[in-house]
Amino acid sequence: MKKTRLTDLERFNIIDSGKGLVYKGFDQDWYGFWWRRLAGCGPTTVSNMLLYEFGRGGAPAPMAAHAASALASGVGPMAADGGAPAPVAAQAASALASGVGPAAADGGAPDAASAKTPGGAPAPDALGRDEATAFMNRVWRHVTPGKGGVNTTGKLVKGIESYAREAGLTPDIASLDVPEAMASRPRLDEAACFIEECLERGSPVAFLNLDNGTEKQLDKWHWVTIIGIEYEEPISEADIDVLDNCNIINLSLSRWLKTSTRGGGFVKFGLAPAAPAASEAGVSGSSPL
Repeated sequence: MKKTRLTDLERFNIIDSGKGLVYKGFDQDWYGFWWRRLAGCGPTTVSNMLLYEFGRGGAPAPMAAHAASALASGVGPMAADGGAPAPVAAQAASALASGVGPAAADGGAPDAASAKTPGGAPAPDALGRDEATAFMNRVWRHVTPGKGGVNTTGKLVKGIESYAREAGLTPDIASLDVPEAMASRPRLDEAACFIEECLERGSPVAFLNLDNGTEKQLDKWHWVTIIGIEYEEPISEADIDVLDNCNIINLSLSRWLKTSTRGGGFVKFGLAPAAPAASEAGVSGSSPL
């Protein structure tokens, strides 16, 4: 059995010090407005991927900068959905800007396979719930669901590119579509190798499921974040671990690929600082984050 998994799942930690909980990743139910809670799986998945991406090297400082900026500009926990109390936004922004992150919950280290664990000792630079929700709202501005949601890989890619432009970053994006027509779909080994290569490079994979077929662990018309894959060689069966609204779920990739009536697809990305324009070379400026 060959297994490949992201090596540092603690990068997904989000803490709720008031409740003494450690969450794995973002939850679309944290959005304040009903439409965002209903249609927010795409931006929530991209938020997960950014959280992991910004944690490379063990210093997700850009995450704090983004959250502080979002809060300071009024896109607080519920600001984009009707307004967050200004004092809350100001306090959170001030705390982040001064390097005073959210307080760690008391207790032991969280279980990496658990979605929510009471207590836990996340890294001091882990996001708190309010900062996390502010960041989700910022991502929503770029990965914005339409009438049918973010229902293609191309729509997700455009949102990622928009986010990267605003942040002054250069995206490295790859995608693999799974068409509705069975004859046009990638083989299981092609899909498994795409996912495996992304994970080996330290990149989570966004997974769009338009119809779950006989795989009952998935919600249809839904994005989730792939964090692991395992299979026997030669590849005839493959399972994946996905992060879905703070829950880590194991499901059959092979079953989904065989039985989904609508298909979906996979997207991965990495981010790097954008190269300065020739006219800007040698000119100092503020960080894009």
